[in-house]
Amino acid sequence: MDNFSRGAEWRRWDLHVHTPFTKLSDGYKGESIEGKWDAYIDLLEQSDVQAFGVTDYFSCDNYFALIERFRKKHPQST
Repeated sequence: MDNFSRGAEWRRWDLHVHTPFTKLSDGYKGESIEGKWDAYIDLLEQSDVQAFGVTDYFSCDNYFALIERFRKKHPQST
């Protein structure tokens, strides 16, 4: 059976998501740096959104931090 036998399917995307420690929009709470990241990553993993667009003004540092932390915490996630 080919990959498109079911026809068109809708997927949820969120193309503007800020990370903890984003320079202009850090609205995340947590007792520690690790606590902030863990809570954020768990929300992403539990979400029914299938594609996220990570936004961080003036830097890619938090994007790379997110990818590294997410892969360590949820290595089997796609």
